[in-house]
Amino acid sequence: MSDVTGGLQSGEMPDEEQMVIRAWNMMGGEVNWIALPVIAEMFGVVDVECFLARLIALRDHMQRQAAAKVR
Repeated sequence: MSDVTGGLQSGEMPDEEQMVIRAWNMMGGEVNWIALPVIAEMFGVVDVECFLARLIALRDHMQRQAAAKVR
């Protein structure tokens, strides 16, 4: 998977979304279960369940995008 920004500038999306995208990119464009606790702590994540749900939503979106490009 590639680096995710969607062409948006950092001021154009909520801080929480920026954090999820930065975490995604730091984990190499995947949900890296080994790195997840460290990344969550680095970002000071309080609601890990919500953070993980956003990462999974991003993963699913990226997979759909990649599949659409193949067609």
